[in-house]
Parts: sequence; structure tokens; C-alpha cells
Amino acid sequence: MASKSKQAFILPDEFFALLAELTSSMNLVVVLQRRRSLREAWDGDRHALAGTVRVFLAVAGTVDSGSLTDESAPSRLGWVMADVPNIEDEKLFAIQVGARGDWFDKATGMVCENNEALKQFGRVWKKFAQRLRFPTRARNMTTEAESSYASIGYSAGAADWFRHGNRLRQRGVENIEFLIPETMSG
Repeated sequence: MASKSKQAFILPDEFFALLAELTSSMNLVVVLQRRRSLREAWDGDRHALAGTVRVFLAVAGTVDSGSLTDESAPSRLGWVMADVPNIEDEKLFAIQVGARGDWFDKATGMVCENNEALKQFGRVWKKFAQRLRFPTRARNMTTEAESSYASIGYSAGAADWFRHGNRLRQRGVENIEFLIPETMSG
């Protein structure tokens, strides 16, 4: 039951450019997930990302009408998941990129493995990481304690966003703010 995930701060326009690069350079198809059971193949239109909470990065040839409605398709077929960046007021929320190496087969009642998803995650994350800088710092706004997170990255746009007085946050976590180390932000 292995899974892998990483977090990053990236602006929506940078994310769009990265999706375009991933589809062309890695022969991937982007699948938009608007609600739990509503998925559709992305046509490359930037505006189609509006209202999308998550995308899946799928190897071309694994996306068809059946896989778009099958709950187990992402893990079973080796798709990588990525949250779509979201800005609310002055807050840019962290995205998570991840994959699962197992899936539940309802027909047999068995947990099945698919390590291809984890391998694909490594290839996809490598492309993300090329556009990111590390580390990010987190500060507890109540105690003011700080920690450095070498595994949480930020894009050049997110650093600029932060430098202009905006905030980097994690959805659902009200007392933690993320900071860009000043020596790393330029």
C-alpha cells in the first residue's frame, strides 16, 4: 500500500505552462476532475481549469470513456494526481502531487499493486522540481516556532507573490503560514 506525494506552491499560470510541457514532452494526457465522479479529458484550454480541483496526468492510451468514470482508474492505470493551484484573497494554497501504488479491485475484493503509478510520479515530480526552489519555511502563528521543509518547494511566481505581501498557506490549516527564505527568493 505504497503512495508518494510532495507539496509545492505554484501560481495558476505557471501550473498551466507546466501541464502544457508535460503533455508535449512526456506524452501525457491531462484528465480534469471537477467532482468525485465527474472527469473529462483536458483540451488544453486554460479556462477549462477554472472550477477544477484536481487533475490526473495519464499516459496517452489509458484514457477512455470507461476510465473517466472508473473510481479505481487513477491507481489501476498509473495516473499521477495534482491539485490545481488556488488563490483566495491574498492566500496561495499549496498543491499536492501524488500517486498510489495500489488499488482495490471490487470484483475480486483484493488490493492490487501497480508500481507504475509510483514510477510515473517520479518522472512527473522531476519536471515539477525543475521549476521549484527549496526549502520552504513554516511558522506556527500562535507559538511563532519555525521549521524548514526541504521537501516543500515554491516556484519563482510564488516567491514573487510572497515578496509582494501575500500569503502562502495550506488548506484547512489556519495556524501555520509558509515563508520563503529571503536568501532563496531572488
